[in-house]
Amino acid sequence: DRSAGLRRDADGGLTLHLQRERPEEDKEANWLPTAADGTWFVALRMYRPSPAVIDATWQCPPLTRVA
Repeated sequence: DRSAGLRRDADGGLTLHLQRERPEEDKEANWLPTAADGTWFVALRMYRPSPAVIDATWQCPPLTRVA
């Protein structure tokens, strides 16, 4: 939420593009570059989480691979 130019989806959601290649210009603000080779992983860090996160009733939305 602090990244300049970050774009929200029409429904208020947030789509991030985790990929090695630079995406189209309209998606670049939401791009997180990944390694060109080898293994990488995603880690979610939460600052001042809500009670639902702390008591484990909140579930992180799944990652969706798009070809």
